[in-house]
Amino acid sequence: MSVNSFNAKFSTGTLAGSILLALATSAAAHTTIEVSATEGQTAYNSIQVGHGCTMNEGTPSEKKLPVIAEAVVFPTDDSTGEITDDKGAPFSPALKLSDIISDASGLMSKASLVQDKNVFAKQDLIYDPDGKTVTSFGTTSPAVIGFFGRSGKLQTNLRARIPFRFSPPSFKAGATDSCVDTLLVKVAIADICKVSKHPSVGQVNLWLPHTTTIFTDDKIDGIVDSEHGLPNTAYTGAPATLTIKRTTALDASCNGEGKTAIFWPTSTWIDKTLNIPKFWTPKAP
Repeated sequence: MSVNSFNAKFSTGTLAGSILLALATSAAAHTTIEVSATEGQTAYNSIQVGHGCTMNEGTPSEKKLPVIAEAVVFPTDDSTGEITDDKGAPFSPALKLSDIISDASGLMSKASLVQDKNVFAKQDLIYDPDGKTVTSFGTTSPAVIGFFGRSGKLQTNLRARIPFRFSPPSFKAGATDSCVDTLLVKVAIADICKVSKHPSVGQVNLWLPHTTTIFTDDKIDGIVDSEHGLPNTAYTGAPATLTIKRTTALDASCNGEGKTAIFWPTSTWIDKTLNIPKFWTPKAP
């Protein structure tokens, strides 16, 4: 599918789908991932940016700021993410990503940015900081863990789509089947409105599971969310969710009952990778 056909597909849509999308974005206005992924089907998708930042919200000096840059990072393997059930609790016995999917490289290089400079004039991929590589069809390349865009200006009364391509992993089957049939991948995203080494409210929206050593301000939009987070757990924020649906049959030992698992990026991974080199490199306070 070409980028043009991708844009046409999501621009035209059905009337019902357009209405549902409008209702969803107007109600939440968060930064989200547009559609779910299906095992065995590589497809185009997009990051939906719902709004910019607000300085001095609720005061006479309130000011809306446009998103000028964005960083997007996926958890990729057992060392960068953690698995919980759909309520944010560990499974018993515990599960790791490698217990659920069969891809040796995990989610590395599964997402690839589509060049589209309608919002950000400069775009590029984010590579694994430890130099990990992925081999595909005999070619070894640096492992992609996300992407970024900068030199942009999203009009404050509008929304944006940032297109990307995703190749879902394969779920383990047979004797090693985890019985997981739905994997929710939580993606860390920073919508940057003002560059600062110590981001604060009104400068950035951070769609994260929780605070981290670097991102300590829980008043920043996206870090704590009573509606979309999981209350009374460590996961109180609203990172974007990429749902991966299984198509292969569950093993007989699952008794036809599939489980939902959530794959969260760790705080260490977020702090290590959620930045834009030579542009936005936040530090711990």
